[in-house]
Amino acid sequence: AVVSTQSAITAGGGLGKFGSDMTVFAPTCFLGSKYYDWLQESVHPDRLSQGTSYCCCVDMVTGITIDNDDENQCSMSLDGGSGGCGKSCMQYAVPAIIEKVMAEQDEMDDSLLL
Repeated sequence: AVVSTQSAITAGGGLGKFGSDMTVFAPTCFLGSKYYDWLQESVHPDRLSQGTSYCCCVDMVTGITIDNDDENQCSMSLDGGSGGCGKSCMQYAVPAIIEKVMAEQDEMDDSLLL
């Protein structure tokens, strides 16, 4: 998910949903899967949020801010964007997706042991 998202952001010249002026602010995926982390700790929610990063609660499948509401679902990252998030988005974590990703990782770990 990150690779295609970064490509889409780069291709759009930083005018995409997450507005990327530095690729370090690109969205992250849950445990390297194709799903987004429900809490994005260091993103730009829109193309106008340059200069500092934000924490946003996002949909694990689409990566879009919950309810498409940047104002209520995003807050400025702690320490001017360099350290973590002061909000929790656990209510937006999708247990079925988490279980699926964890099972897939267990399968891969088991296959590596053979």
